[in-house]
Amino acid sequence: MRLTNKALIAFVISNVGFVLGQNATVNVDACPGYNATNISNTRNGFKADLVLAGKACNVYGKDYERLSLTVTYETDNRIHLKITDPSNSRYEVPESVFPRPKSWDGNRDSPNINFRYTKSPFSFAITRKSTNEVLFNTTGYPLVFEPQYLRVKTSLPTNANIYGLGEHTNSFRLPPENTVVSFRMYPKPGRRD
Repeated sequence: MRLTNKALIAFVISNVGFVLGQNATVNVDACPGYNATNISNTRNGFKADLVLAGKACNVYGKDYERLSLTVTYETDNRIHLKITDPSNSRYEVPESVFPRPKSWDGNRDSPNINFRYTKSPFSFAITRKSTNEVLFNTTGYPLVFEPQYLRVKTSLPTNANIYGLGEHTNSFRLPPENTVVSFRMYPKPGRRD
């Protein structure tokens, strides 16, 4: 499968909402990204530290210098990738609202999908094991992680099927070229400014 179209998932977070897009005045492709260090295997995946690989870009705030990465194979067909700031706690949806699998009988070598990564600069690809089809690939696109901005970029195949992302009035299937979708986060329940 030849990957031709580019997709950008960048969430600009503020008090009033999320925005999907890219700041046109900053070349985020020139940002240094992160290097993976202190990599250690777990029963169903691995964990690592991500360390800023060069001079910070500070696109919409100060780049985090150190992040924590956890990759967990939750089922044969699902990978949970979690990147966090290890020095600050954050809200997570409670298990009672969004339950996750409690245990998995397999190991990271037996699932139907593969997670591959490059240490420096850190990038990853998720592929379907049976066909080697690329499902998500950040190779060549630096990760940018700031308090009010997260950028994860991937390539998509021509006519990719993207569904249910953000708030929009388009058809349920989103066009893969240059689509901008907003995400809203209201400071108080019920408030719509």
